[in-house]
Amino acid sequence: MSREVIIRLIEEERDEEIARIRNDAEEESAGIREKARLRAEQKADQIRRETEREIEAMRRSILLQAEFEAMAAERKARWDGIGEVFSIAEEELSEMVSSSAYPGILRHLILEGREMIDDGPLTILCRADDQEAAEEAAEGISNVTVRPLPRHDPMIRIGGVILLARDGAVRCDQTFPTRLLDMRNQLTQRVSEVLYGGGDTGY
Repeated sequence: MSREVIIRLIEEERDEEIARIRNDAEEESAGIREKARLRAEQKADQIRRETEREIEAMRRSILLQAEFEAMAAERKARWDGIGEVFSIAEEELSEMVSSSAYPGILRHLILEGREMIDDGPLTILCRADDQEAAEEAAEGISNVTVRPLPRHDPMIRIGGVILLARDGAVRCDQTFPTRLLDMRNQLTQRVSEVLYGGGDTGY
C-alpha cells in the first residue's frame, strides 16, 4: 500500500471521526436542551400550580374574613338594636314612677319579695320621692316598715324597692334596673325574635 493511500485512509477516518464526534455533540447538546426545556416546563407548571394554590388560599382567606366581618357587623347591629330597646324600656320604667299605677306596681314587688324572704318583720327601702307611693303600697301588709333613703342615694336609681329582713341580713332587690337585668336574657331572646326573627337562640 502506497503512502498516498495510507494518508487518504487516515484522512477519511479522521473526517468520519470528526463527523461522528460532531454528531454526538449535536445529539448530546439537543438532549441537554430538551431536558432543560422539560425541566423549565415542569418548574413553570409547579410555580403555576403553587401560585394558583396561593391565589385560591388568599381568595378563601379574604372571603372568610369578609364573611366574619359581615357577621360581626350584623351581630353588633342586632345588639345595638336590642340595647336601644332596653334603654327605651328603662326610660319608660322611670316615667312609670309618676303614674297612678306606681303604688300598685310597688305592692306587687313587695308581696313578691316577701314570698322570697319570710313572714318576719320587713323593712322596705325606697327613694325619698317614692315614700308616699311605698306607704300606700304597703297598707295592710303586716310587719312592714317603710324607710325612705336619703335623696340622691344611688341604691335605688329609677324606682322600685329593696326589702330587708332579719335586721338587714337578708336582702331582696326589687328595683327596676335589677328586675330588668334579671329578665334580660329571657327578654333579649324575645326582643331579638320580634326585631329580627331569630331562631332557637333568638339571635
